[in-house]
Amino acid sequence: MYDRFRSRISELYDLLNLTERIRIADIGANPMRHDAPYRDLLASGLCQVIGFEPQQDTMKELIHNKSQNEEYHNAAIGDGTAATLNLYKGTGLTSFLEIRQDTLYHLRGLRRAAKQVGELELETQRLDEIEDLGRVDFLKIDIQGSELSVFQSAIETLQNVAAVQTEVSFFPLYEKQPSFGAIDIFMRNAGFVPHSFAHIENRLVVSKWSGLLKDFKPAQMLDGDIIYLRDLSEPDPIDTQMLKNLTILSEGVFDFSDVSLKCLDILLQREAVSELSVQNYVDAHIAGHN
Repeated sequence: MYDRFRSRISELYDLLNLTERIRIADIGANPMRHDAPYRDLLASGLCQVIGFEPQQDTMKELIHNKSQNEEYHNAAIGDGTAATLNLYKGTGLTSFLEIRQDTLYHLRGLRRAAKQVGELELETQRLDEIEDLGRVDFLKIDIQGSELSVFQSAIETLQNVAAVQTEVSFFPLYEKQPSFGAIDIFMRNAGFVPHSFAHIENRLVVSKWSGLLKDFKPAQMLDGDIIYLRDLSEPDPIDTQMLKNLTILSEGVFDFSDVSLKCLDILLQREAVSELSVQNYVDAHIAGHN
């Protein structure tokens, strides 16, 4: 599987005349969450991952399992001020925000995991002030409610980012948690448009009768991961290098062949790639891939 994937994406790298790996920043790189969307690209040795994780136990696991193309920092990314990291029984709920108690009694299945088991005082770091971070092409972030503070600390970093995958909130799990709408406004102002949801978690609303429901389908959206891409409908502000990086990410991370083909269209118009090389790639891979 990886041999075929690596061959296809390596050919795309060559077509685009890319000489450096795609650089990915993973904020909140907890391995107990969903599989990383870039796992195939990383397993094929075609990207560089720089991860940030404040929990010591999680860091040990990340360091133990990392490849030569991964580096991890035991750091909390935020607004640059001191903050209290709230530790919960369900480690995936660990957050700088406090759990909203009303939500625990409104939605089923959260109370046990949301039991607080400790606190950790930390100094957060602004992403724009991380030394040696370098260029970031893809920013993945999942830090349980504090995503907006990271974006606000990454104004310069985001200028080079082609794609973002972030967790967003539809129903507040934490006190003072920024909503999906607040993040969406920020991202659009930064030059991104929402493309699709990678994951949405739904919950059942609790009532005294809810235990009688059989074969129920939870429908209340709690949170989810959304993918933002640069706006290809207005490509002029997007530089050629970013377009090339977005081509790789669209094909090698998200499996968005329509987006990668659109990027190639724009690159052809700019004479940044050759018609023959694109046609050969499409003939060899895209038709069979779909």
